[in-house]
Amino acid sequence: MNTQSMSSDESLILMNISNGNELVYTRLVEKYWQKVLQHALSFVKFYPIAEELTQDIFLQIWQKREKLSEVKSFDNFLFIVSRNLIITHIRKKLVETESFKDEKLQEIFLKPDDQYGYKELNTIINEGANLLPEPRRTIFI
Repeated sequence: MNTQSMSSDESLILMNISNGNELVYTRLVEKYWQKVLQHALSFVKFYPIAEELTQDIFLQIWQKREKLSEVKSFDNFLFIVSRNLIITHIRKKLVETESFKDEKLQEIFLKPDDQYGYKELNTIINEGANLLPEPRRTIFI
């Protein structure tokens, strides 16, 4: 009987939120915030990003609150929303990493004048390395 009581309480809470009750939603966020944050942190390993993802997860739940009245288990729903947003974040980071892979770092982060100085310095260092005896040149490079 206790399980059924919790289920009806959960249904009532979700119904209130789907009707726009911000106070009930705030309590729900307070209840699950740490759990979602720890879940996100276990994937991204960086607290500010995990916190941002947690905010996005609860924001998405609020924006789609009308659908909450159809949810049978909020724990499962929350897990699915969290999983989807975390995976989307990781995929975006992988795409960004791949796009930077082919570019030279000095061209991404340095100003044109600095790029020229970097290329000139790089040429001087390589010419100097070529003057070294073979074992030292290999170690230096």
